[in-house]
Amino acid sequence: MLQTGFIEVDGERITHHYLCHYRPWAYGFDKLSKSLIQFKNKYLIDVEAWVSCSVEYMSEFENKSPLVLRALQADELQVSQSTNLPLDLLGRELSRSLGGWYKPWLLTKERITRPAKTLTRKEREMELRNVYFFQEDTGLARSILIIDDILTTGFTMAAIIRSIRAKSRGIPIQLFTLACTDSEAKLNSTVDLRGDQFTWQDKGWNRVREDPHGYGGDLSELKRLIHSNFSFQE
Repeated sequence: MLQTGFIEVDGERITHHYLCHYRPWAYGFDKLSKSLIQFKNKYLIDVEAWVSCSVEYMSEFENKSPLVLRALQADELQVSQSTNLPLDLLGRELSRSLGGWYKPWLLTKERITRPAKTLTRKEREMELRNVYFFQEDTGLARSILIIDDILTTGFTMAAIIRSIRAKSRGIPIQLFTLACTDSEAKLNSTVDLRGDQFTWQDKGWNRVREDPHGYGGDLSELKRLIHSNFSFQE
């Protein structure tokens, strides 16, 4: 089930969708949180699995045809059309499934920023102040969906939202991240993630076996399919 929260930006309440919680290693070991780090580090199975589950759960997203943007990394000033980070794969697949457009290059930064993990909350807020700029080009988009892997303080998202609102006041904005930071990570002990290609179990990701017969291993369904393929003539 898609989880929902909110962040406040200059009096505007922005909806935030996410799949699970991220538990920082300083608070203990959590396998799902480890998989999130492996997504960031481009481990193939983790990238494919998180993208698969995101597409599945974001099918519930009510705002179709969105313009999809992503947060820039600390060392990025702009995303080129040839950039191929895990977030780019996620953005392209979400925009495809939602009938939207993935144009992350519409966001730019005026300077390289320091990695957030090295900064305090106050330092993060100051580091991101007025650093993002949005080149307005919403086209036929009915809304804007901003994506990132993990939402921690929300300062990056707030900075992006402010840059958009400086150019476009009326268009609805929502957020999607794979996870929301929570030192307790209680959600992760009960979450049951599944997509077209992968499911999450206690030991990690399992690839869903492709079944050319489409009966999913269920005997009664197999029998039904066999009988439905016979035609009787008098």
